[in-house]
Amino acid sequence: MSEGVKTSPNVMHARSASRDHAIFAGSIILGFAVITLAVSIYHSGGAFFGPALESRVVSVVLGALAVAVMLRKVTIRNEQDFYGGIALVGLAIVALLATADLQGMRGFAFGPATAPRLFAGLLAALGAVVAVTGLLTEAPPLERYDLRAPTLWSLAYFIFHYSAALAWQIVAVVMVVLGVVLAVIGLRDPERRRTTRGPIFLVLSVLVFAETIRPMGLVVSTFLTIVIAAAATPEVRWRETVIWAAALTAFCSLLFPYALALPFMLWPKFWY
Repeated sequence: MSEGVKTSPNVMHARSASRDHAIFAGSIILGFAVITLAVSIYHSGGAFFGPALESRVVSVVLGALAVAVMLRKVTIRNEQDFYGGIALVGLAIVALLATADLQGMRGFAFGPATAPRLFAGLLAALGAVVAVTGLLTEAPPLERYDLRAPTLWSLAYFIFHYSAALAWQIVAVVMVVLGVVLAVIGLRDPERRRTTRGPIFLVLSVLVFAETIRPMGLVVSTFLTIVIAAAATPEVRWRETVIWAAALTAFCSLLFPYALALPFMLWPKFWY
């Protein structure tokens, strides 16, 4: 009876698309894990153990998960939760790498890296829980977004800060310019604007904070980060955004330098 039954072309196409998506998504996650692992090992002079060990461990686990996704050993049932959790874990890895040179706890006193590493660890744990939820629960397919410009900017940021070679610096500049061109094209196209706006402004807000926190201080960098992130949605209300940004900036300005006694500079360097 079953000899004459043929698989529907639609079913075959769906299976092929699912397999291609798993390979594509797994490749991106694996690439990020390999890059962060290489950066952390380079940061510690080629040794696997040492400074930034936490980021290396998380990168290895993330890479193993990426391989499992590519081989379809795990099934992503809820793409939004899974990729959202992976993004949180990736952000935690970046935070751990950025604080590798800072001192941690000194007795019972907080060091400069204590709070960032604590929050990064909590963020990684939260991201892992969200990602596991994406493997266990069902949800509609994730809406596809254009991540080319944010990816180029993120890679360029790593190159700028972890390579002093002129050739790599030129590559980073080219990546930034190409990302700007792709972002402008996507935002000007009414059909593509919805899929490009969110990733562009969310990633841009993180990069702006990373670049402005030291020269401009906590107040300016926090306010700019919140305002830029709010632009990710077309439903943004700028009056409410400015009020919320001011309130949250004031909260951070009291929490980190005073309540936690962390050595954050509040205002731009040229004010001192």
